[in-house]
Amino acid sequence: MRGVCELMKSRITRAHRRIVLAIERRDPDEAERLCDALAELVSKGPSKDPRALVEASAILRQITQSPQATTYIRDRANDVDRALRGWFDSEERFQRLLKSYSSDIYALIDRLHFYLPGWEVPKNSEDILTTRYGFVTDYLAEAFRHLAKDNQTDTAERFFRFGSHVEGRDAWAVRRTVSGYLKLLHPDGRFDKEQVREYVELAMEARRRIKEQLKKRHFTEFHKTSFSYIDQETNYEIMVPVPEQSGTGAISLDPLPAGSVYTVAIDSAANVGLYRLEVTVLPGSGKLRTPATMERQLKESLQRAFAFLQSNQDKMGLGGTVAQKDLTVEAVELTGGKVEATCGVAFFIAMMSAIHDRQVEPGMVVLGDLTIQGNIRGLTSILEPLQVAVDNGASRALVPISNKTQFAALPEDVVEKLELVFYGEPDRALRRALAS
Repeated sequence: MRGVCELMKSRITRAHRRIVLAIERRDPDEAERLCDALAELVSKGPSKDPRALVEASAILRQITQSPQATTYIRDRANDVDRALRGWFDSEERFQRLLKSYSSDIYALIDRLHFYLPGWEVPKNSEDILTTRYGFVTDYLAEAFRHLAKDNQTDTAERFFRFGSHVEGRDAWAVRRTVSGYLKLLHPDGRFDKEQVREYVELAMEARRRIKEQLKKRHFTEFHKTSFSYIDQETNYEIMVPVPEQSGTGAISLDPLPAGSVYTVAIDSAANVGLYRLEVTVLPGSGKLRTPATMERQLKESLQRAFAFLQSNQDKMGLGGTVAQKDLTVEAVELTGGKVEATCGVAFFIAMMSAIHDRQVEPGMVVLGDLTIQGNIRGLTSILEPLQVAVDNGASRALVPISNKTQFAALPEDVVEKLELVFYGEPDRALRRALAS
């Protein structure tokens, strides 16, 4: 499987180079044809190993950032990027169980200790068979019965303390998994700290996969997924990620170009989408240009923000500037799933940032929608969007004042890692968003 995945990654890399060359030759027809061919390659889905797909996805993002790329090319590249990440980022590992059983299945899933993904299991072949002697099953079963009496569940905590998110069933799962590794791989009882560290990280990674799936369905109950452990000697805390989660680090702490803003939106089904909004200003006649693939509710919130900007441009000191410019707007989804949600305030800030040629504060995400008269609309919940923002590297968030009542329910790690700025009017949000 690893070979198939590497082959796909190399094909995508070659396709990317050919597209870039076509763009540099200013041959949009050839570049668009290559983008279509690339989309067809990805749609076949020869492999679902996320680690290689994440790398391939990062390669595709370079296409969208080329200033010579047409809107069609950027749209197709974004579609391919979403398809790559969508295979595993939005997939629910326990989907068949959820369809087959009642709502009580969540209690059963929460009691699972370890999730081993299929892409980490080597394909069965003669190459993995040993040429040495083996044990007959009767002897091996007796050895396992004897080892079952040995209890190593407290060994991990001789060297490490678990982080604040590893509690209850999570801590018990990690202890039991580490104990199993020690008994199977070190039946003589001889092991060192670094070997235990490796088993702790494997145990936390496998248990976190289960919690991440539960969080997609019941965020409030299962939001504590930032697993970590602390070295007893150095008191240094180490975070344990899930390698296939592509969303991590999607929000850059480096300054974005003027007209670019991060936003997080949530729909009625509590699905969360992380977007980077991009606005470009060109001489024109006051037109708003959007890609045909933009989701309906996103486009509607953009149109409301643009209508508010047009009707209040004199108050904002723009005079007739808007009527003399054309705005090209794109919404780049960063986490692999299309969400029908609204984010009018972020669109408004992105447009003003582009018009004034001023950058937004680095690491900032903007939440909230607005009406054509400038009234702020809060979100149904800020718990899920802010958790997604933190997981992807955000350092600051603009939040509607109407959502302040939900502040007390935010997880501890969100409050610690994210600077929250509440606003009640669009102009206040704009002042706090633009870099000084």
